[in-house]
Amino acid sequence: MISKKRYIVEQCFGTAKHLFGMGRASYFGTIKVNVQVVLKSICMNLKKAANKIFVDEPFKRGAVCPNAA
Repeated sequence: MISKKRYIVEQCFGTAKHLFGMGRASYFGTIKVNVQVVLKSICMNLKKAANKIFVDEPFKRGAVCPNAA
């Protein structure tokens, strides 16, 4: 029962660590590190929102594809 909940939470930490480099802090000092964590968390949430929008809804004719080159 605990492992099911832990798995969901650990996915967030794994994503933060691998995609956003949050395994180690890039700065010295509490304030700078806190700002770094907040900004990377915002980026992570924006990425999640974009994935939900573009994965849940199929592309409509004439819609802009975000991954188009």
